[in-house]
Amino acid sequence: MSIEEKIVFFKEMFKIFSGVSGNIYPYWADYNEGLVYWSDEITEYLGLPSSEMDVDDAECFYNALVHPRDRVRYIEGADAMFRGETTGFNCNYLIKNKNGDYVSFTTRSKLLRDRNGVPSVYLGVVINHDADMEVDDLTGVGNKSAVIAKVRNFISEERNFGLMFFGLRNFDYINSSYGYDNGSDLIIQIAAKLKELTGSNIIYRCSGTKFAVFFDQDVEGMEERIKGIYEKIRDFIENDLTINSNKVSIGIYGGMINSKDFISSSEYINNVLYQAITMGKNSGSDKFVYYNENILLSSRRQQEMLYDVIRCLNDNYRGFLIVYQPIMNVKENRIIGMEALLRWQDSQRGTIAPGSFIDQIEKEVAFYGLSNWIIKRAIEDSKEFIRKDPDFFISVNLSQAQLHNDRFMSDLDSILKEADIPYKNLNLEFTKRCRILESEEIKDKMITMFNKGVRLVIDDYGSSYSSLNLLSNYPADRIKISREFVKDIDKSKTKQITLNAIIDCIKQLDKEVCIEGIESEELLKFFVDNYDIRYAQGYYYSKPMVLTKFRELYEKMNAVPLRS
Repeated sequence: MSIEEKIVFFKEMFKIFSGVSGNIYPYWADYNEGLVYWSDEITEYLGLPSSEMDVDDAECFYNALVHPRDRVRYIEGADAMFRGETTGFNCNYLIKNKNGDYVSFTTRSKLLRDRNGVPSVYLGVVINHDADMEVDDLTGVGNKSAVIAKVRNFISEERNFGLMFFGLRNFDYINSSYGYDNGSDLIIQIAAKLKELTGSNIIYRCSGTKFAVFFDQDVEGMEERIKGIYEKIRDFIENDLTINSNKVSIGIYGGMINSKDFISSSEYINNVLYQAITMGKNSGSDKFVYYNENILLSSRRQQEMLYDVIRCLNDNYRGFLIVYQPIMNVKENRIIGMEALLRWQDSQRGTIAPGSFIDQIEKEVAFYGLSNWIIKRAIEDSKEFIRKDPDFFISVNLSQAQLHNDRFMSDLDSILKEADIPYKNLNLEFTKRCRILESEEIKDKMITMFNKGVRLVIDDYGSSYSSLNLLSNYPADRIKISREFVKDIDKSKTKQITLNAIIDCIKQLDKEVCIEGIESEELLKFFVDNYDIRYAQGYYYSKPMVLTKFRELYEKMNAVPLRS
């Protein structure tokens, strides 16, 4: 068929399909004539001057209606097609209708060229998502209303189903550091990857940074398949997301519910899903969780506890305390430093570790003050040990709030000046919670601290968010190998070979190595016999303890009376 015959064919097809669907609008352009032909429906809906327009006029008029947030992306996508970089154009965007309201459109189109490569015919459809209120504007997948309707339909038909869900952690920091447009692009990347992984299963963006995937329970091996998809999307989100070709890491939480485990009521299932999402967010873990009735019952107690923790945070840090774990010189079997660890104490619940509440309280305005209070208190508690051993150090975890606060450097200077101790006696640990925020701004702050003489430590190396980039690009005096990597290393040849390479690399970079998670004499002996290590930390030496107990252990192991 010649290009002329194709044009005649397209004209006839355009007449047939115009007006067939209420939310799909066909259009095409004949570049030989220099005209664009719109369906009557889109002409009316957008208030276009005519259903037949000059190509240049149509382009200018339509582009002006596209939302400013999406306009550059829309134009660049179309231009790439006309330059021959792509053969088609698919784009989701907001556009202003004749009433002045922005609505969600998706354009799907194809450009045909003649034998000389010159654009000849451009044809496509525009999908109006405003006519389908169950579609997410940004990604084009189903929205919260759609998943609720799906659940309701399955329950009314007495059919069981599985629902995988996940949410993103700390996405506010992405938006504040890189801008909302780049944040939206990450959401689009995730939705596209989810479509690739799930195939025909129905995807939903429930709100903001939360997604769900619906599974018919008739599918064989549903639960294992859901877990596999979750682990793949988790790996993608934690390792493969990019902004302007630069990798960024985001935390994730999630799991699944199975309708057969709960009362068959759509309202109840929706409530269960909400509880499961909340519990996953509060867990601080990225592991896949199968949520059932028993697990969700415990979440109510967790929510009550979080409420009390936040109330105490805003009441001058009431109930918060610091415990200390010794850091050892293995070769000399003596304590050379201590790590400050936060706890919260309640008369009824006892002492609570931060893994149960840190995700929630770090979003509170008062958390920055608490983070500095920890440094100040820990430095004061360490001064008696520094007087006996000028090389003794206190190690404190940095928080996201500190790294994002422009006042932190001056506040840190004031704390150290008031305490009257050298910068070198303070170790600040760059934990995996902070490493998801890797950026030039964070790197610059770390370099400033390093240049002042504060000793920097990369904590949890070998866990999530670890990479060679950390070792080569970020200043640090010491690298702490994570306890999750150390666990069962004596039984894993792969871990042993990997650790050999990591330790060799760290030493070549003139940095110190500290092994975390030493919990038995056998594990300590394994490291002493097989690796040239000097520093270690773990329950074998001591669990974290209050200052008075730490003092007793220090005097016992170092044979140095502190009160002389």
